[in-house]
Amino acid sequence: MLHGEAIAVGMVMAAEAVGRAGLIAAADVHRVRSLLRRPACRSPGLRSAPSACSKLMAIDKKAAGGRVRFVLLDSVGAASLREAVR
Repeated sequence: MLHGEAIAVGMVMAAEAVGRAGLIAAADVHRVRSLLRRPACRSPGLRSAPSACSKLMAIDKKAAGGRVRFVLLDSVGAASLREAVR
């Protein structure tokens, strides 16, 4: 997977996570997903299961002290760095 593809996968996963937690509107989750499904952004990686990414996430530059940190949406265009999503 190319770097940009991995970023797109992470963006979709992060949007879905905060959407499930009720931190952003379902419409915002849909917007992120639909923008990344446009032909210029399509990647086989967007179909990857979250569990398939967990080992890579543990060695990502955002991981610290054995904990995975996530860049999560507060709203479209605004994000914050967090360690956990419920």
